[in-house]
Amino acid sequence: HAWQTTFAPLRTWLSEVSWEIAQELALQYRAFRLAKGKVTYDDQIELVVQLLRHPVAGRLLRDEGYRIILDEAQDTDPSQFDVLIELARAPEACQHWSHDDSAPPRPGHFCMVGDPQQSIYGDRANLAHYQTVRDYLKASGASGELTLEVTFRCDEAIVDTVNRLAPAMLDGKDGQTEFVPLKSRPGVGPGQVIRWMPGVPSEAGETDGKLKVDEAALAEGRQLAAWLKEQGLEKLRAPSWSEVAILCPRKRWFPPIERALRDAGFSTQIHSQRDSRGAQAAYAWFTALLTIAVEPENTFETVGVLREVFGIADEELAYFSHGNGAVFSLEQRPTGAGIVAEALRALYTAGKEAARLPLRDAVIHLVKAVWLRERLRGIAEYEQEDCDKILDSLLVLSAKAEAEGRTLRQWVDALKRDFDSTIEGEPVNRDAVQLITCHKAKGLQWHAVVLPLLHRSIVPNRQYPLLIHREECHQPMVAFSSANTADFKYVLELRDRHELQRLLYVAMTRARKTLVVVDDGLLHRGVGINAFASCLNLSADTVSGYWKALPDRLTPEKKSGGKTEDV
Repeated sequence: HAWQTTFAPLRTWLSEVSWEIAQELALQYRAFRLAKGKVTYDDQIELVVQLLRHPVAGRLLRDEGYRIILDEAQDTDPSQFDVLIELARAPEACQHWSHDDSAPPRPGHFCMVGDPQQSIYGDRANLAHYQTVRDYLKASGASGELTLEVTFRCDEAIVDTVNRLAPAMLDGKDGQTEFVPLKSRPGVGPGQVIRWMPGVPSEAGETDGKLKVDEAALAEGRQLAAWLKEQGLEKLRAPSWSEVAILCPRKRWFPPIERALRDAGFSTQIHSQRDSRGAQAAYAWFTALLTIAVEPENTFETVGVLREVFGIADEELAYFSHGNGAVFSLEQRPTGAGIVAEALRALYTAGKEAARLPLRDAVIHLVKAVWLRERLRGIAEYEQEDCDKILDSLLVLSAKAEAEGRTLRQWVDALKRDFDSTIEGEPVNRDAVQLITCHKAKGLQWHAVVLPLLHRSIVPNRQYPLLIHREECHQPMVAFSSANTADFKYVLELRDRHELQRLLYVAMTRARKTLVVVDDGLLHRGVGINAFASCLNLSADTVSGYWKALPDRLTPEKKSGGKTEDV
């Protein structure tokens, strides 16, 4: 308490100054990019915003008469809203739309569909801003609002369960959205929701019933795999195993479940991999290694290789350079002693030797020289990435590039051009159980959905420096480490909890016929911090009774007279 009280003024001052400096740096860096003729996606949005605010360009753009239809509006960020609404306003509109209620979008020129209950991308979208836009449109008198309550996905039991459990989460308090009850579609099937409870394995007795997180996950996975095998597709009401999905809030939770399923004889398919090539560790490390081989003067990329591939700490790098970045150049043989100097000499030697070889041989030599495959295997499970497979495909492509007559530099340029390209998803294997994160499950559906690890703590993914938006403040606050977040602890915890509650709502509404919730409190020693089970507010009177009364057995369905009924 004394530390918090004493240093609070300093942390507040540092946060405010850092925010000012960050803005200045961002503006200077944007000017640098524009001078080089290169723009990011965010640059494109911001530049269009500026055009729309220009008295001549803005009028010309609005005069085009665009008709905007915006889906997933709750995931739209404030700048994107600026562009879309401005384009739909009258040509003569002059002020920004939030300050000029007299010039809303023209009738019939702007329509948005959004569900704040499914707002699960808080790092990009802003639920409060979505509500501001919604209020603006309603108050303008130029548009009406329709509430779509009927779900055409979920059967009756699932709709009923969501309507019973969700109000305690989505309560409309402290910035959380308010739950809109679902209605079943006409001719809906009965459906089923099961609360299945795994037991505590015998080996837990040696540790007084206390299992480590990974041990508990593996024990749950093994019991779940055996249970699914025993139930079979008929009781799950699924036509194939590809219509059975296991959803988790974190992709790092999948390895023990996948291992257990495979040991039980199931085929599995994980769909929560990276979206772009550059987001894959194998592609990024491989490209960086080849880049410094053809660009030895690229000290920025060299430091990246030292940090990421060699795992050298920032402190070691800072101490080695003493503020002189030129020491990381590979144009001359590096000198000095210590881990950094040794790594630099290894990279220098590998680059020189590779320069004398044909393209494919040069690539193979570089990969072996720095033990790239072995280093990637060390992070493969953590990154949920088949690093061997990706690296092998890149080596095959290197042979193809050589056959096409490309030089190593030309191929490196091609790798960098493809860095942000989207990876095509694998086709669904009909015989494989689907494993996918709750975020990626949004917009999808399966006949049967299983929600395991309900009581496992969900650790927030925070990267520092952390920008903290507070609705009551005009400028964000900056936290430099977890120690600095004490000043904003309530804001952060509330934000995380609200988003997890909405994420759980999304996960529960992915099932068409069967929803299985795994009540694993015994394995995880109660309800973990920020666990899905804590988001459910199971202790609430309106929830606890219904939760405990949920059935614990699956039943097949039968069709009679064209209708589906429970057996």
